[in-house]
Amino acid sequence: MECAYKTMQLVDFSDLNRIENTLLERKNQIVQATSMFFNIVLLGLVLTVFGIFLYTQYNATAEKVPEQNIEFKPVPWYSATRNVREEDYSKPFEVSSNFQSIYN
Repeated sequence: MECAYKTMQLVDFSDLNRIENTLLERKNQIVQATSMFFNIVLLGLVLTVFGIFLYTQYNATAEKVPEQNIEFKPVPWYSATRNVREEDYSKPFEVSSNFQSIYN
């Protein structure tokens, strides 16, 4: 009976193992591709919802600022060393009378 079973078998066991391993590898590839596609779709959905949320929040809280005509007033620069106007920088620095009594 055992001899008849061996002769009736169409595919060898090594071929069956190779086919089974190939099918298992293909199943893993399909699972990985499906999960990556699902992750990309889910990321796109989350980013889209977040963008819509930010857009609606910005438009809900945005206030129209009326145009204002601000008058321009030039401000002179001061020297960082002596805190005097730049026009007066070349003039000698005046010492107050309190400091003159200390140095004399």
